[in-house]
Amino acid sequence: LEFLKKTLGPVLKKVMEKKDLSLELQPLPIYFSMINDMETRTGEKSNLSRNITEAEAAQNPEVVATIKKRMEALKEICQMFLDAVVNSMNNLTYGIRWIC
Repeated sequence: LEFLKKTLGPVLKKVMEKKDLSLELQPLPIYFSMINDMETRTGEKSNLSRNITEAEAAQNPEVVATIKKRMEALKEICQMFLDAVVNSMNNLTYGIRWIC
């Protein structure tokens, strides 16, 4: 447990410090969030349809760009965790090493 705390704690802290981080990848919630943000920014009701399917939301260019950006952020975070574990192999107990 101490190994995990020392190894993953700093990485987890970095991730938690990112206040504007959103890793939502489902097109429909992203689409609705995009509409809400647009309406908040402009103060006017959006003309985008609220009655759409997941597949239709996934075809929206802004949704696609948001998903791509968030996937890159998720890949970076996963890489940080993986690097932390791999770089701490010398401190890894035999039991955990055997499980890996």
